Formats: sequence, C-alpha cells, structure tokens
Amino acid sequence: MILEKIFFSYSRADGSAFALKLALDLKKEGFNVWIDQEDIRAGSEWDLEIEKALETCDCLLFIETEKSVASNNVLDEVYYALEEKKKVIPLIVVDSKTPFRLQRLQHIDFTKNYHTGLGLLINELQDTTAAQSFLPNEGEPVAKAGTPFYKKTAGLLLIVTSLFIIIPSA
Repeated sequence: MILEKIFFSYSRADGSAFALKLALDLKKEGFNVWIDQEDIRAGSEWDLEIEKALETCDCLLFIETEKSVASNNVLDEVYYALEEKKKVIPLIVVDSKTPFRLQRLQHIDFTKNYHTGLGLLINELQDTTAAQSFLPNEGEPVAKAGTPFYKKTAGLLLIVTSLFIIIPSA
C-alpha cells in the first residue's frame, strides 16, 4: 500500500537541506509528500496550513537532528501524529538525544549512507518487503528469511510417524 500523503517534520535550522533532498527523491519515486517550504503558499497562515496537512497525512517523517529534538513546533507535530494513530517514522540524520516518546519506534539511520537509508525508507513506505537487517561489517541490507515450517517441525513429524509405524505393529 502506497501512502496517500507524507508529512515532513524537521527543524529548518539544521535539517532543511536534508528534508528538501529527501522530499525530491521521494517525489521522483511517485510519493505524495508535503513539506512546508514547497507547499505553503505566500500569504497563507503558516499554522493553519501545518494543521491541515497534519490532519490529512497518513505518515509523518520525523527528521532527527540536534535542533529538531529541541523544537517545540516539531515535537508538537510529531506528538499530534502519534496521538492520531498516524504512522511516524523517525529518520536519524544527526545522532541526537531522541525524544522519550519516540525511543520505542523503529528508526531508519541516514547517518552512514544516504542511499541505503533512502532504499529502506522507500521499502517501508511501499510496505512491499520483509523486515530487513544489516549483517556485521556490511553496508547493504539483507532480507531476513524465516525458517521453513518443515524444518521447525521435523522432529515432531518424525516422532508422530514413528508412533504410527510402531503402534499398528503391536
């Protein structure tokens, strides 16, 4: 399922360049993103436009930087989205003190490699892949494969089969 509208929550003081780059890359992939710098028209009331966008978004991307974790405006946006049960994805751009309410949410790390982070984010937004993890000392994600059912239950199947062979013989 591709989300209808993705809201960017970030601090302009230290996250503006990253936010604009990411918004452009997501738009190229066909996502409907809402970012204040491009979507609030001149003369519009800033707070009303933010409120409308938050109400109509499906997902909020929290761009974590040193200034965003200390911004009341950013945290108001993020906490509103959480309270409204919207999907919130923290994106670590600058490793900072993550706000308490966001610590339990799985994040995507952009600090080491932008393109790897972008790929993981796109997969998450499209919800088309299994969970991914990183192998030690490797930079590319690898999909986790679950153990097949027959391998999980092989011992039990062997015991049950043996009982069927032994019991009728007795």
